[in-house]
Amino acid sequence: MAPHIKIPHIGGSSSSEFYSQSRIEFYRSRILFWQKIYPRYLVILLYAWNIPKLILDGIFYSLVTALTLGLNKRLKNKLLDRVFVLTWLLAGQPKKWGLPGKC
Repeated sequence: MAPHIKIPHIGGSSSSEFYSQSRIEFYRSRILFWQKIYPRYLVILLYAWNIPKLILDGIFYSLVTALTLGLNKRLKNKLLDRVFVLTWLLAGQPKKWGLPGKC
């Protein structure tokens, strides 16, 4: 043990190369979690809520990205993330989409 050693954790750095794909895995795991603990009607309701929420988020990030002339990389990534995840949901959650080599 070496308690004097500190290792900084930079959130998301391990998935930054596959940002949109990691967001699909986040949503996929969220849906699987819902299916395990909630009744079917509630899973359908939660799933259905994600689509309009992603659309509203996409509109918001489109406007903010346009206002910043697309120069803010973080905002642009959030916009692309919302579009990518929404496309994945509307396409029926294809299993091939997401992170390579996922379990």
